[in-house]
Amino acid sequence: MAGLGSVTVSVNTLNRARYIALVGQDNLTDVIEGIRICRDVGLSTLFNYTLMKSNIDEFDSILRFAEEMRAKVKIMELHNESDLGLQF
Repeated sequence: MAGLGSVTVSVNTLNRARYIALVGQDNLTDVIEGIRICRDVGLSTLFNYTLMKSNIDEFDSILRFAEEMRAKVKIMELHNESDLGLQF
């Protein structure tokens, strides 16, 4: 069978304000809906979660969301948030 078999999505926050600060767009709701659609059609989904001081408080909620979406999580560590120009 040919076609799309998996999707990888960066999920660094489920918090709308943080998402806007990280991505510069206000489309977190669309991203979450897209992830739900992937789950519903049976696509294998991987979340890339970059662990930062500014989002470590969301670690458990990201893992719970991944479980709900039947997604795997790849945890990456950002050593210097100032490289992104973030100030939380």
